Amino acid sequence: MEITLKKKTGEEYKIILDKQRGIDISRKAVKMLQDKKPPFDKPEVIPEMILPTGVGFGSLEQALFLFYAVGMDSSRNAADLYKGVREMVWEAKDVKKILAMDEDELSNLFDNVMGLGESRTGGHDTPVKTLLQNNKMLIGEYGADPRNICKATNDPDEIIERIRKFEQYGFGKAALLLKNYVKIGFAQLKDPFDYPIKVDRHVLRMSLGTGVLTIVPEGTYRTERLIPYLRKLYREICREERINPAELDDSQWVIGSKICVKRRLSYCQTMECPLECRIHAKMDKKGSYIYTTKNRREEIPSLFKNE
Repeated sequence: MEITLKKKTGEEYKIILDKQRGIDISRKAVKMLQDKKPPFDKPEVIPEMILPTGVGFGSLEQALFLFYAVGMDSSRNAADLYKGVREMVWEAKDVKKILAMDEDELSNLFDNVMGLGESRTGGHDTPVKTLLQNNKMLIGEYGADPRNICKATNDPDEIIERIRKFEQYGFGKAALLLKNYVKIGFAQLKDPFDYPIKVDRHVLRMSLGTGVLTIVPEGTYRTERLIPYLRKLYREICREERINPAELDDSQWVIGSKICVKRRLSYCQTMECPLECRIHAKMDKKGSYIYTTKNRREEIPSLFKNE
């Protein structure tokens, strides 16, 4: 598939999507997860699935934990973020109490969980006011239970639109929350293979590196222009090939955040990553731009594998 787009300057560029390559990459990534190949052999590799102390699987408390954590999951180290929210839940003694806290109580709660608001993009983005607004909406429209967001519909697009009405929930975060709610069983969809994954910096960079996505000519491009096309492509692949979207989302994120982030061919080979990326394109800190002319991966062969 070839699509012509324009920059604000009027300059045209083309994005080329290789669906067959996307199918191949998706299957390989999911198989790596299913076979529990490193780093998937470590249960903590997907941090949002680690429950806070005293919280049961499938409970209201788990639904609230994920609702709060995913809402803050932006330009932060995921392991640190989810650990921080687990500590926040522990500090509150009962996650349901957070629903009734005022601004001062929430501020004190965040102050007691050091680093929770720290973002890789700089500044201290403590989301107290966001939590207040979202608590008000959650109580008023969904009876203080985020599981009710998924009730009375089996349409993933409708659920995502409901989630997006909350503060700080763009499409990516909404898709991430939906994925987790599907995994736990809070959301029952009409087709469990048909819902969008979150296309983040890792998925975008891997798609470019593996040839699923090609941009002509090479240069600097806004990621927000590219993400919707990849999101649509991977949704089609999951639906048509009956690939579990949650497994695809988890596998791509883990590979990107645990293997690709090392930026060394030797590490890719040692970890036996099957994706065969050509490049590791540079992106800015916020993930707003991708530079297709800049390969950040060091092409150093592994000492532990025969070439």
